[in-house]
Amino acid sequence: MTKLAARATRGHPSAIPSSAAQQTAIASYHGIFHRYFQSPRTLQDLFPTFHPVGLTEFLELERERTNDRAMSLVSKIERILNQTVVAVLKENLGIEGDQWWYEGVPPAVRTAVTKVQEDDKNSRGRKDAYLNLIHYRDIITNKWAMLGSLLGYGKTGKKDVRTAWLVEVNKIRQVAAHASSGAAVSWEQLSQLEHYLEWLREHVTAGYADEEGEAEDPETSLDTA
Repeated sequence: MTKLAARATRGHPSAIPSSAAQQTAIASYHGIFHRYFQSPRTLQDLFPTFHPVGLTEFLELERERTNDRAMSLVSKIERILNQTVVAVLKENLGIEGDQWWYEGVPPAVRTAVTKVQEDDKNSRGRKDAYLNLIHYRDIITNKWAMLGSLLGYGKTGKKDVRTAWLVEVNKIRQVAAHASSGAAVSWEQLSQLEHYLEWLREHVTAGYADEEGEAEDPETSLDTA
């Protein structure tokens, strides 16, 4: 840490930069702490007396960016899940009479989806476009023989354990989706989303999902808060 940063953490007035140099210093400190600590804590968490002018606005912008990034990652995860789950069910159960839907999707999920689809006047155009992360987990555990090897995270453990990653992703999505509450997705949580997305890309994209083939992100997320 530089002498300037050290003095700032003790509240030394001479350590607070002014004008354009201020933003450069704040950005520099921000980079230093993320590089060395890799932590979700802000500078104020680490050093309560560090309050240069402009830092609050800078950190608020960072919170907005992490939330936006999180929603983008979740959307990509949902797209791969949708393409993979639907493709596997259709391949194994058939499409005639929507067999894949009625035999592959648990009744409770179908009922929940149908209600939202009706309330939304089917603006998304497909039943499966109303599935959310927890619905996918229910479908995967219900059809574990078909989907477990593809979407069960890890090589050992019961299906509830190997699908717990979907609960984690949903919790992060809820934080990002309710940014007005002041909550922010942490850097660790962003890293977690990136890890799951990369795992999905390596594990299933080549066989069942084509991320690049989608013109835009389908609105597959329902608020399960």
